[in-house]
Amino acid sequence: MVTGRRFVRYLDLQATFDVDSGESLLGLEGALGAGLALPLKERWELVFLWRFGAASFRADLPGGVLWTRAMVVSAIVEARYLLTRRWELHFAPVAVTGYWDTIWGLVLSPSLGAALHF
Repeated sequence: MVTGRRFVRYLDLQATFDVDSGESLLGLEGALGAGLALPLKERWELVFLWRFGAASFRADLPGGVLWTRAMVVSAIVEARYLLTRRWELHFAPVAVTGYWDTIWGLVLSPSLGAALHF
């Protein structure tokens, strides 16, 4: 879930919260982001964005349950399409996310989502 607010014409601020779950893994992640939004066409814009936050993961392992926390840093270039005045679609072909907890973990992934402006 992404919520955002445009304070200055090209400054984009946002807050994100993600919940990921699988067979033996639960991940919670929250971050704040700031970026530069450049208008392309009438309803399209290109955004260069940095996010900083925290994540917590719970994994069920054969020897027991593991909880760990990590600092999150993301660099994202995404295209946005304005659906209405308050809703927009986001697409990032590759989002680079680093997780720090005594060592760095790096994740490269595509991203597709929606955002609500308040």
